[in-house]
Amino acid sequence: MASVASFFLSRIDTLLDPTLEKTRVVDKSKADFVENIHGQVAICSAKAAYRIYKEIFNSERFLKLKEQGARIQRLLWASTSTKNPAYTDLKYVEPLIGLKPSTRSPLRLSPPIEPR
Repeated sequence: MASVASFFLSRIDTLLDPTLEKTRVVDKSKADFVENIHGQVAICSAKAAYRIYKEIFNSERFLKLKEQGARIQRLLWASTSTKNPAYTDLKYVEPLIGLKPSTRSPLRLSPPIEPR
């Protein structure tokens, strides 16, 4: 049986961005920090999840399970359409190009995006 672990990207920033915006207004000393992470938490989280994914599925423990028929659970980058009109349509797609997980892109891209 194959399975995927869906990682809902835009929902992370949609949840955190308003809190970050409030923090920037309430505590001016954190303005630079907030500016640096605003709209970036989802991508950072996805990259961290991918590092963990690689560690798990390249581990000796999993390789032993794989020899017995275990299958890799694939990551799926979901919710890649932006909810914030200030963000580009490809905000959650471009930074993750080249990583192995699947992507459910909301766009029909023609021609396909080539990895950088």
